[in-house]
Amino acid sequence: MTTRIRGTLALAIGLGATAQAQLVDTSFQPPNEDRWNYPFNLTPGVRFEASIFGAIDEPGFDDYDGQYIVGFDTSGEIPPGLAPSRYTIESARLTLVIASTDGFPLDVTPDSYRTFLDPSDPDYMPDTTPGRPMEVFGTGYRNGFTAETWSANSPYGGTPTVPPAQGARNAFAAFFEADGTPVDISNRLKERFDVIPWGIGTIDGRQPGDTVAAEDVVVFEIDLCAPSAFRYLQQELARGQIRLSAASLLPASGDPTGGTGPSAFPSFYTSNNPVAQALGLTPKLDLRVRVGSPADMTGPTPGSPDGVIDADDFFFFLQLFAAGDPRADLTGSTNPNDPGFGVPDCVIDADDFFYFLARFAEG
Repeated sequence: MTTRIRGTLALAIGLGATAQAQLVDTSFQPPNEDRWNYPFNLTPGVRFEASIFGAIDEPGFDDYDGQYIVGFDTSGEIPPGLAPSRYTIESARLTLVIASTDGFPLDVTPDSYRTFLDPSDPDYMPDTTPGRPMEVFGTGYRNGFTAETWSANSPYGGTPTVPPAQGARNAFAAFFEADGTPVDISNRLKERFDVIPWGIGTIDGRQPGDTVAAEDVVVFEIDLCAPSAFRYLQQELARGQIRLSAASLLPASGDPTGGTGPSAFPSFYTSNNPVAQALGLTPKLDLRVRVGSPADMTGPTPGSPDGVIDADDFFFFLQLFAAGDPRADLTGSTNPNDPGFGVPDCVIDADDFFYFLARFAEG
């Protein structure tokens, strides 16, 4: 684990309360837990590889059949237990390394469920790019499990909606409703809905359509404007651990429509793989986070909070706002009851300006 922390000070608030103000630029490697999230994994939490693939048009199995959950304990580098709004995520990146694959075309665009339909279906839409993307989402829970009670060696699932395994998993790739309810994306083809992945895997030196190979380094830049991604990361940082779920609809066997043919999907090195441990190929999470008031934007080091909210912060924000800098994107709403309150929406507008003024006035 490596980290650079700048501008750490204590800011006295109210009657002696304090809050840390800091800019944390950190890497977590290896994860403190990971799991190949597959119904027939007999060694959960200790496997050397974890593959992601789909079971296309296979009743009894989730569309996203093989998933991979990675969890990183952030509490040692980023103080947990604060209000989620005290964590302003500037960037997040998950890196996975492919241990083995038969090769498949790199796809860096999301695919609609309509591209999986039979061409005779009136909702069918052709896929204009080869392959299927490698994707990353948050992690949701069911069957009595929560983020606090689930672990990498927990039981896979409960009673399936369709035997042997469809809809059964206790932890699953998900995005989240405004009230925090997880939406399981595992069967989005059967249920016919589209999703915006929180990140799509790219590979340095490979172009879309190039064949992916073993030892390729797959980078998922988390789209902080993807629905619920920013808020989820805030809540996970408050909890002290970030779990992400990698998934793909690359077919477990056959061509991209689920027909017969050679298998073509990635198997990633896990934290338990001795080769990956020796060569630094285990999963890695890079984070850049400002901790403290969103109005504490700068200090002696430009862009690093110093625990003092003053004129420097005000004029620094004005510069960012006028320049259209993403750091000025603080909120999607000024209404505290709106789910977009305190969550960037990738639009820099009056809401961001007045949200900053309110936080500045609060001190």
